[in-house]
Amino acid sequence: MKQRILIKHFTKKLADLRFADPTIHSQKYLCNLVGIKDHELSRLKSDALSGTQERHDSVLVPVDIATKLARFAVGLGVNFEEDGYISKRSFRTFMNRATEYAKGFCSLPPGKSEGMEKMGVVTDLLANIANNKIGTEHMDISIEGTFFPALLLFPGWWNRTTNVEQIDFSEWGGLQRFLYSGFETWGPSWELSLEDNKPWLIGQLAGTDEADSILVIVDAFNATEMREKFRETKLPAYVKVVGTLYHRKHLPSDIILSECGNEIASAVTDYCIVIRKENKHHQLKWEHFCDYYTGYLWQCWIPEKKLEEINQVRDPMLQEVFFCWEHTNYGAADALRYNLHGLEQKKLYIQREIKDKLVLLQKSSIVVGDEQPVLDKDTFYKALFRFRNC
Repeated sequence: MKQRILIKHFTKKLADLRFADPTIHSQKYLCNLVGIKDHELSRLKSDALSGTQERHDSVLVPVDIATKLARFAVGLGVNFEEDGYISKRSFRTFMNRATEYAKGFCSLPPGKSEGMEKMGVVTDLLANIANNKIGTEHMDISIEGTFFPALLLFPGWWNRTTNVEQIDFSEWGGLQRFLYSGFETWGPSWELSLEDNKPWLIGQLAGTDEADSILVIVDAFNATEMREKFRETKLPAYVKVVGTLYHRKHLPSDIILSECGNEIASAVTDYCIVIRKENKHHQLKWEHFCDYYTGYLWQCWIPEKKLEEINQVRDPMLQEVFFCWEHTNYGAADALRYNLHGLEQKKLYIQREIKDKLVLLQKSSIVVGDEQPVLDKDTFYKALFRFRNC
């Protein structure tokens, strides 16, 4: 409750100031991304500028804060130890890079276009974005397409940026490397926000495949029907959408400061559609189920002995896990059965090869069986976010 009150207060303050000085607000957004309090970061900044500590060249950081900083810092090219002292030089480098990163999400948004822009089908919008025909002004749009409640984690291979060769898969060799490369290359998605207590439903609007989609952010009020239908049927839906098209760096502060702020900050598409009850015209209108929408079923497994070795010490690392995946048609029951059977056979094969039982860390969505993962989504997401910057 206290956090919601703080976010509400800060949102109002930002609205009053009209985002006049992004430097003022970037630290608060940074704290939200990292998962620490504003006063904790301010104290560390003060220590980094002073010489009052026992070691004048370092900053003493509590273990819980150091762990959170280390996870975020690696994506900015800064390496921290997760306990004890952090060199002042490394900390200052981190703050400079992190503040610039966060500042981009707190800058002055361009003026809003008047009226409603009818975009037709989502494939037309995606083509216009690809051809740089969509500006950075946010606008109200009406559009149709297939909706699936998942976040696209990686762009397809045609837009790849991660170099898999940098990751050391020496323990289990070529199979493990191939499995991760395939997972990362073809643009997988992850269902993150089907629970009713989540403030936003994060989804994608596409034509026939998840890799060619645009991020959709739906408030809880407008997400109720879609959440219920998907939990019941697990099927993609053809929808009519009325919402506001944003460049993601100009999103309203109550979204970037919310529980889903980390996911949105790392989204692989520059644009997204926001649907919220404050605009009476906004809607996510279900039309019918789709019988053809393709995407990846995936599971992330870790050998049982490895999990016991690191349990309560640290989170799993990419080099220690196996990704199993199958490309499927979410709209066809027989295709799903075929691909789910394929996932099970891959798991059994890996167990025979490594001579150990596999434990499920996470999976793509509720479509992938009833087995419950041992890692919660937040912990796994932070690990995956770190993987993306290896």
